[in-house]
Amino acid sequence: MFRLPVCPHCGTIYRYRDVWNAVRQSKKPRKDDNHCYHCEKKFNLSFKGLWLWLMLWLLLSIGMNLLLLSQMTRLDLFVMFAATLGLMALAVALIPYFVAFKAAEEQTKKK
Repeated sequence: MFRLPVCPHCGTIYRYRDVWNAVRQSKKPRKDDNHCYHCEKKFNLSFKGLWLWLMLWLLLSIGMNLLLLSQMTRLDLFVMFAATLGLMALAVALIPYFVAFKAAEEQTKKK
């Protein structure tokens, strides 16, 4: 589950930056299908593993903040804010590893 996605048609492994570009392109109002740079066939994005990652991040963040509250003698909200921001940056940086590519609907109907 923790790996970069592959093309559903030819099996080409995508690089980290290419997955980020595909994720950003899918958020545009006009949802164009993404194309494989190797075989030129269309695919769609699937985010089914992302919910698990976000729930795990939320539990980890709450646990870390509770641990910081119990261990700190003086409540310092800046430390808690910085730790939460660090975890948030890690969660966002790992999103491409939880994306999957699926064949576009048009091509599956033709076969």
